[in-house]
Amino acid sequence: MVVSFYNDNNIKLIHLGLSSLDAKSVAKELVSEELIKEALELVLNVDTHPVMLICTSGIHQTGTLVGCLRRLQGYNLTSILEEYQSFSGNSTRFANEQFIELFDVDLVTLPPPDSLPSWFLDCAKLREEERLRRIHLRRERELRQGGQLRSLVPLLDNNKDTEN
Repeated sequence: MVVSFYNDNNIKLIHLGLSSLDAKSVAKELVSEELIKEALELVLNVDTHPVMLICTSGIHQTGTLVGCLRRLQGYNLTSILEEYQSFSGNSTRFANEQFIELFDVDLVTLPPPDSLPSWFLDCAKLREEERLRRIHLRRERELRQGGQLRSLVPLLDNNKDTEN
């Protein structure tokens, strides 16, 4: 029934990761870099959209994937882990939090900009604007401090004259 719905609506089903949690799976690494890399490359390519992410294994693969996506988007780790914890409830997994923290975002090959989702590009634009704003504020502060230091030079020179 579901498969016919997919076929009738030209929906492509891509299955990644575990289909269910079993004793053998627990002994292995719960989430792999290869799985997350492949999933992120699918999520970040509009040619594969729309996308629905679900996890049937019960080990928070989807939450881990979203956490790694947030890393790619430049979110700070505290915000990422708070989001992960809020959706995983009482079954938060420290191993997944650690995986998110240590995931190497450089493994992910981004598609060309015209194939990236607008929400990803918007986030990148906001991050760049914030970076430029911080640079501008830092330069202004340095100039003000430099001006204050220059204004102290005559005072220091006057002190030398009075000491003699």
